[in-house]
Amino acid sequence: MRTHQWTSRPAGFVVVGLACMTLAVAGGPTSNAATKNAVTKPKAKAKPSKPTAPKNTAPTTAASILPAATVAARGKLTVGVWRLLAGLDPVTASGDITFDPTASALYDALMDVPFGKSPTPMLAESLNESADRRSWALRLRSGVRFHDGTNLTADAVKLNLERFRKSRTFAQSMSLIKTIEVTGPLSLTLSVDKPYASMPYLLGGTVGIMLSPKAIQESADKLNSAPTDAGTGPYKLKEFVPNDHALVVRNPEYWGDQRPRLEQIRFNLIPDEGARYTALKSGDINVDVTLLPGTVRLAREDGFVVVDPPIAGSGQFLFNNSKPPFDDLRIRRAAALAQDRRTISTIFEDPNFELQGFGLWPKGNPWFSPGDELPFDRDEARKLVSAYIKDTGKDAAFTLTVLNIGGPSLDVARLRVRYWQDAGMDVKLQVVPDVNQFVVALVTGQYQAASTLIALEKDPDATAYPLLYSASPSNFSRYQSAEMDAALEAGRTAADPAARKAAYADVQRIFRRDLPFIVGSPGTEHYVTDKKVCGLGTSGGFTAKTVGLGNC
Repeated sequence: MRTHQWTSRPAGFVVVGLACMTLAVAGGPTSNAATKNAVTKPKAKAKPSKPTAPKNTAPTTAASILPAATVAARGKLTVGVWRLLAGLDPVTASGDITFDPTASALYDALMDVPFGKSPTPMLAESLNESADRRSWALRLRSGVRFHDGTNLTADAVKLNLERFRKSRTFAQSMSLIKTIEVTGPLSLTLSVDKPYASMPYLLGGTVGIMLSPKAIQESADKLNSAPTDAGTGPYKLKEFVPNDHALVVRNPEYWGDQRPRLEQIRFNLIPDEGARYTALKSGDINVDVTLLPGTVRLAREDGFVVVDPPIAGSGQFLFNNSKPPFDDLRIRRAAALAQDRRTISTIFEDPNFELQGFGLWPKGNPWFSPGDELPFDRDEARKLVSAYIKDTGKDAAFTLTVLNIGGPSLDVARLRVRYWQDAGMDVKLQVVPDVNQFVVALVTGQYQAASTLIALEKDPDATAYPLLYSASPSNFSRYQSAEMDAALEAGRTAADPAARKAAYADVQRIFRRDLPFIVGSPGTEHYVTDKKVCGLGTSGGFTAKTVGLGNC
């Protein structure tokens, strides 16, 4: 049996990412290539990718817009975001932040996980699984420095990984790692209790983000809220005002060959969809980060450039399975049957509403497996609600909690509520303005139903295990199933791609049967830009390393 090996590309490879907000730990790859027993050979240096031109228009380049003499090698970029990181310490994050726009500027991870490709080393030089599948040898790149000048060493990596092991959010993800042993200045061995096929993906997510040990030891109380020069990324933090903005400035000593092109990037929090698009039209921002197809359609009509990454996440309606009425399968099933996905797709001009198929992975995703789907059936939903009320003596009443990001997102929630009311449920809508308040409600279980987002572009273990494993701290639906736990364990330990595929087919079969929550529309964040912006890749999210102004 050959061991899994991941060896580094040349330092100049272009890193591609996804900026997708996750209130649960994110995951799910677009391919199963990482499960193959093969060595990743170094590739030639990649050229920065160009933004996608609007449909039905000629491709747009900086040279066609600006005279050659005015094309700037550096400049200042302003990005309007619908959410801003609640804090800057990855250990306190509520999900995978590696592809968040701000995080992609400040931080690097040990591994890189591009869309649809095998993991490749980033801060790591290589990652090799042992023949007995009970340990992983991790070797680091030499010459990498944190923003405060501290060297990246094996001791620094161990310190960071131990912090993640002790955190509430990531303890479950780290649970298979038995010991972390420093074996040299730039090398470590991670031993595991049982085979763990997802290790490269784990180290390519938030857990793989390394902070300066000096910053951790000297500024631990400030890591989440103040500039600390803690990262290794292409930009350094200059200002961070929670719920307002983050300002990053160019790191001239960045370790990679792909040096940052801009003097600074400012990320402005503009939660309201309409206000953010207005800011783009007025020139107050250069990039509008949006989730909504309607904004994309309008932007193309107005002549803006749109960068469309692949489907990378899904909206979900979490049900608190530990509280009435969602502790009863009949109500969870009725909630799914009551939704007319085709009409919702038509109203909101988003065909993705019909792609989900009542599973964690949408149709077209390599991890999707077909199975029984619940069609729109208002009459059956009403029968289930009536039976619940008659048998329990309780009303089928609940509150749907939604984070206010403005615009059509609330319209979707309101339409969902009307469908549930039409099926005989007494539903109220609670709009929460603050993301921290919203996350606290999920973590503490002080909610009945909630609208959230999950990301799907990494290993399936990283999506399914945190959301569905009984003991996971990110199992916000409080779903408990020994059968599901066994399927999840099989998926995370199997080395053979076919065995993993079968395990996750079981996961989806059990999910469709038990319906711990329902998944709405698959989608992604879109980047709507003015014509001066270049270097945002189409196979990933906000690529801070390559984004620029003028001619990239």
